[in-house]
Amino acid sequence: MSESVELRTGSSTWTVIVPAAKRVAVTRGNAPDPTAGPRELIRAALEAPIGLDVPLRRALVPDDHVVIVVDESVPHVGELVSEVIAHLTSGEVQPSAVTLLVPPPSGNQEWVEDLPDEFGDVHVEVHDPAEVKKVAYLTTTKVGRRVYLNRTLVEAEFVVVLSGRRFDPVCGYSGAEYSLFPELSNAETRAEFEHKPPPSEALRNEAATVAWHLGTPVFVQVIEGPGDSVAEVVAGLPGSSAVGVERQNARWKGTVGGPADLVIVTATGGRVGANELRHAVGLGLNCLRADGRFVLLTDAPAEAAADLEKAWADSDLGPHVYVTAGWDDDVIENLNATRLSSANELQRLIAAADRVTVLPDAHKSLISVG
Repeated sequence: MSESVELRTGSSTWTVIVPAAKRVAVTRGNAPDPTAGPRELIRAALEAPIGLDVPLRRALVPDDHVVIVVDESVPHVGELVSEVIAHLTSGEVQPSAVTLLVPPPSGNQEWVEDLPDEFGDVHVEVHDPAEVKKVAYLTTTKVGRRVYLNRTLVEAEFVVVLSGRRFDPVCGYSGAEYSLFPELSNAETRAEFEHKPPPSEALRNEAATVAWHLGTPVFVQVIEGPGDSVAEVVAGLPGSSAVGVERQNARWKGTVGGPADLVIVTATGGRVGANELRHAVGLGLNCLRADGRFVLLTDAPAEAAADLEKAWADSDLGPHVYVTAGWDDDVIENLNATRLSSANELQRLIAAADRVTVLPDAHKSLISVG
């Protein structure tokens, strides 16, 4: 049977038909469909956090100064942050005792303006790793590293980390403990990790050590669904980080049954930057035959495409790249690509191919070739 496939291109959706005889199957884990909206999902997670026998609010005392580390890339971030604050202040913690700590670089903070008026006394701080007075010594790790973190974070009585789960080329996964270290460290440490990152196992160990020395931070891990949706929320003590990884793998990790001569990837959703676009393209190229055609459907800004020309050159694709994006003609020309303007044009490429792989939300996925 032929399969009707809907592909988001940004502001519109294209529907194409992929015949069963051509389709290269993508196998993923067993991930349940979302059971509720973002607000309901995070409320349920905070009421029954992993590792605690009580709702999160009952783990605090009235005088606690609480820091909520906020990953701005999380979909519906304003709604989720509001629910965390509402849960904490439904106990005896006052909004004035809550600080929202944002790792650099901070993007558009419209979500802060959307917080309910009753949370007007909540503090917002963007971490400045270069400001010496804004960092404090926390510990020295087994490898001899003196760890400096954001001072507000170190001095807090209670820490909540609200972060998304994504695949990361350095440490394997982003979010949870990695949102603390090296994200909220000093400029020297951040520069060291950027230019010469340690092996993933060493980074995992250091990040876990930092989390342990902060006491018992609570991780609120957001597992994304298609587009800008939230599929699951996992909350709990540091041991719950492994559960977040498990749920991320079940939804977004998979295998594809061999290379194809046409690979179609989408990277849309409003938060796709250069890193996400590189990940999506690299994932798709890994599933492509050497002489195949590659299609990229994205709503990423044009500046995110700056490094793609090298990716095409390294893959020897030549003129076999097709792009649907709101980029100027000169950007697409510099990429040596061809603009796709309609679903009908994409359907003709499918008709000319023998094996077709479709990878929606490729920037969130991790797919190996079987």
